[in-house]
Amino acid sequence: MTVNTEDQRSIELHQRWMKEEWRKRNKNMKKMGELMELTYAERRRCIVEDRLPVKTIREDYPALFETEELWREFRRVTGTDVWPTLMDNLHQMAPAIIKFARKKGQEPKFPQSLDVLLTVEETKKTELDSIGAVFFLSKYLSTKEVLQRENEKNKDCNVTVPTLIWEGESPMKAEYTIKVENVKFANTNDIVIALGSLIAAYYAFNMKYPCEARNFLSFTEKVLLKLEGGKSSRAINNLLSGLKGL
Repeated sequence: MTVNTEDQRSIELHQRWMKEEWRKRNKNMKKMGELMELTYAERRRCIVEDRLPVKTIREDYPALFETEELWREFRRVTGTDVWPTLMDNLHQMAPAIIKFARKKGQEPKFPQSLDVLLTVEETKKTELDSIGAVFFLSKYLSTKEVLQRENEKNKDCNVTVPTLIWEGESPMKAEYTIKVENVKFANTNDIVIALGSLIAAYYAFNMKYPCEARNFLSFTEKVLLKLEGGKSSRAINNLLSGLKGL
């Protein structure tokens, strides 16, 4: 746990340095990380107690909206690393999840059939299995579209909680980003990295999972990230039972 040794004056100086440094092309990320550690207690107080808008948080702590620092914040809050825990567990479970999806007749339909995966190299097969697994889980465990494809109709819609947005011709060739309170950040072409940033954003900004996505996000948290605390829902337990032996 980060210990608070800073006063208001030092916090303001740290924030000023980080804002100025962030404007530079070649940033001193080592010092940036050190100052993010030193300002954690005050930042957490502002988020939890003052409930600062995400836009204000971004102005004060721009580094927090980069993937690596967002994951460090998740570790500060939970004591758990996003990587490689999420990747290892998803890669291990993805083949069984795809088999379960086929049994349910809900296999994700991407331009390249998952049946073709047997003929491609193992690393690509693992990647495609993971994409299919995440999209299936998001549909199977949610009551509405959780992974939102951005288009002209919804790109300006107000998004109040962390949401995973994807854009591209298919999930296999997509750019993923996190959007919350209409602030977009943590761009990536990797669905696993995007999923990790999605969960990290909920913790970093102290937000509750929405009811319609709670089972999917809780599955990611409890099963894929191995975070302890609270009981799993019936939907999650039923899914885990269905995955046994696959």
